[in-house]
Amino acid sequence: VLLSGELALTMVLLVTAGLLSRSLGELGSVNPGFRVEGVATIRVQIPSGHFGSEREGQRTGISLFRRQVLERVRALPGALQAGTIEGLPFPGRATGSTFLIGGTGPDAREKVTVRDHAVSPGYFETMGIPLLVGRDFMEADEDGAAVDEGVVVITETMARRYWPGESPIGAIIGVGPNPYRIVGVVGDVRERHLSEEPLPMVYRHASVSGGSFSIVARTSGDPRGLVPLLREAVTAVDPGIPLTQETTMETLISNASGAERFRAFLVLGFGLLATLLALVGVFGVTARSVAHRTRELGIRMALGAQSRGLIRGAAMRTLRAGAVGIALGLAGGLWVTRFLTAFLFGTRPWDGETYAVAALLLGLLCTAAAAVAARRVTRVEPMRVLREE
Repeated sequence: VLLSGELALTMVLLVTAGLLSRSLGELGSVNPGFRVEGVATIRVQIPSGHFGSEREGQRTGISLFRRQVLERVRALPGALQAGTIEGLPFPGRATGSTFLIGGTGPDAREKVTVRDHAVSPGYFETMGIPLLVGRDFMEADEDGAAVDEGVVVITETMARRYWPGESPIGAIIGVGPNPYRIVGVVGDVRERHLSEEPLPMVYRHASVSGGSFSIVARTSGDPRGLVPLLREAVTAVDPGIPLTQETTMETLISNASGAERFRAFLVLGFGLLATLLALVGVFGVTARSVAHRTRELGIRMALGAQSRGLIRGAAMRTLRAGAVGIALGLAGGLWVTRFLTAFLFGTRPWDGETYAVAALLLGLLCTAAAAVAARRVTRVEPMRVLREE
């Protein structure tokens, strides 16, 4: 009963740890929609009124500051490309903006709320976001973004959802009274969490932004070495600008999965500890059982019992207890893991491979213990037992 109960609990922990670990692995293999490696980033927090009190003056000052900073960043040693975005993926943005599909005002055919980002020319190339149709932003688009008709780039999901079966290039969408013409379609990008499906997004020219933004720069080497250079490039243009989020995209994505990683490592630690305790328990109880039966085994051998039968009996006791424990653990695992559904990604609570690996591990443990028990039986000397009697 002790062995079976211990193995059953260990089985439940191993299955839970296996499912969470497999889910973490599935999460880590998700493509976020951009190339994560080699990208350094820094957040520029522009104080309100830093470039003047008037809105247009503020926006003009930010645009000039952004262009000057990007020139310095692109000239840094090791920097391959650079760009800016108002809402960097991971941590991403939780809200969006309302767009009018098909025009502005009463001419619009549909009103939708989608994620809205202001990006500079070169951002898509820096992040490795593929351009599927049309063109990227250009610096010449800045004037059109401020007056008259601006241009936008949308994601594949948005194009497929609101222009099914047709090209969105050239279509007009509106933000209030301001019309924007779609000039390009880029690949989908996941935001905030890798488990979230890509949402429709609209990218506008960085000049429409009147606030803070993130700088991203790609390097062929270690992006961590580029972070302090980004800081120097910004302070060289304006030392009064506060800077935050000085890190890499790899770190940001890793932090986004921190809760999943913590759960997996915690349960995995408990599972390994339980396996170690089960190892000690199974071997200890098995050895103690054979030791207590030494007198019985010696007498039976002296009376003519075959050692083969005694060995088989000692081994089967351990294997039966192990089989019962594993079976109970499988049933318990199926019951417990149904509560893990909300924490699993790309993994089913009844994943057969995970259950099989856990059962195989404990089965090998019980087999080894049975072999030890059988070996101790072969060492029993009938004559010595009888002399002791």
